Amino acid sequence: MEPRSAIPRPIGILSLIVWMSSVALAQPSTTEPRLEFEVASVKPAEFPNAGFAAGFAAGAGECGGGTLTVSGNRVKVSMASICAVIRLAYDVKGYRVVGTPPAPKTSFRTASDRLAEFFYDIEAKAGGGPVTTDQARAMVRTLLDDRFQLKVHHEMKEMPVYALVTGKNKLKLLPSTPDCRPHPGLQAGITACDWSMDKLVDILTRMTDRPVVDKTGFTGAYQFNMQQPGDDSHAGTPGPSLSTVVEELGLKLVAEKLPIDVLVVDHFEKPSAN
Repeated sequence: MEPRSAIPRPIGILSLIVWMSSVALAQPSTTEPRLEFEVASVKPAEFPNAGFAAGFAAGAGECGGGTLTVSGNRVKVSMASICAVIRLAYDVKGYRVVGTPPAPKTSFRTASDRLAEFFYDIEAKAGGGPVTTDQARAMVRTLLDDRFQLKVHHEMKEMPVYALVTGKNKLKLLPSTPDCRPHPGLQAGITACDWSMDKLVDILTRMTDRPVVDKTGFTGAYQFNMQQPGDDSHAGTPGPSLSTVVEELGLKLVAEKLPIDVLVVDHFEKPSAN
């Protein structure tokens, strides 16, 4: 006669509670740790002169300008509007930041004074060793909360955009190679080396009146030559339209309305003293 299989005894209530507690303690915390700078200085931006300030503001656009650099444990945000600081901190496109004031209209004579109060220079140092760009962004978000009293929320908003899709012409985006160099015969245009589609749509967005959204599905790094739309050639003939330039690359811009996840700024104040 074969022995009967052992039947496990039911787990006692106390043992079950202890087991569940140990499992709960073993689960990783989903709360993101608060990262902050050890010291940070926020000052009005310094421009070399009024002409540079006016030209910078004109080229920056509503949420342009501003750079974030990380060197070791030091982080710098230069000549950035509040919109640009938010854009850099949250790593989003400028058109996805809603609710910040546009740059003031100004003349060359008053540009330095007026724009200095609109653009900021931030120099900060993290405690400990080197930080990554993502950690630096998180620290800038903390600085925005503490020094600018920033309050934001996410919201889906339908926006007019241009969808970048593949066109009928032969695709002229080639896989980037290490020997990619500027094209000597391209007098007015862009020689792109090691460009992602994300970088291309950024450039195209600056050239048009609405955001450009990549819908090509391309994920590599590419090289190509692109004419500068709208520029005048040496012969005085108007340059090609943006649509023509894009189509020459084998792509196409299609006007659409898409729901976009935007970051709405509910409140912010001028930064507190250093």
